[in-house]
Amino acid sequence: MGHQPNPFMNPNQRGVELPEGCKDLMDVLKKDGSLRPGAESQMVWHGVVSEVEQRVEAFSESGAGERLFSVGIQGRGIRLFLLKRGEDLSLNFSVPGKQQSAKDAVRRIFENPKFGENKFGQEYVSVALNPAKNSVGRMLVELLVEGFGVLEGEQLMFASYEKTGGTPEG
Repeated sequence: MGHQPNPFMNPNQRGVELPEGCKDLMDVLKKDGSLRPGAESQMVWHGVVSEVEQRVEAFSESGAGERLFSVGIQGRGIRLFLLKRGEDLSLNFSVPGKQQSAKDAVRRIFENPKFGENKFGQEYVSVALNPAKNSVGRMLVELLVEGFGVLEGEQLMFASYEKTGGTPEG
C-alpha cells in the first residue's frame, strides 16, 4: 500500500510547529538569519598549461569576498586549490607520498611549504602565498610541469567559485 496524504493537512499552509509567517523550513532559516543571501557564482572551463598564468592573474586581481580557484586533471588525480580571503592567498594540494621528485619540486618552487601527514598514500601541502602574489601563476605552471609532469597539450579543468557576504533577512 502506497503513501496516503493526510486529508486534514494542506501542504500550502504552515504546519502547527512552524513559527508564524513560515510555511516550510526554508522560511524558518531565512527568518532567523541562518540562510544568508549573497552573490555566488561558479564557473568551470577547460584549457591548457599555457593559460594557467592568465587565469591565476585574473583570479588574484578579482574583488572582495571569499574566492576559490582550482586547476587540475581529474583522470590523473591532480588538483590545485587557490583560496583568497580578503588579502590572504593560499594554495592547497596533495602529492603522492612516495613521489620524492614531486616533493622536491614543491620545496624548490615554494617558500616554506607545509606538508601534512601521509594519509592514504598522499601528503597534503599548504602554502601561504601573500609575499609571492605576483608570481603565483608562474609557480603553478612550474608545479604542474615539473612536479606533476603535465604536458602542454593535456586538457586541464579550471573552476572558480566566488561567495560574497550577504546580510540576514529579517
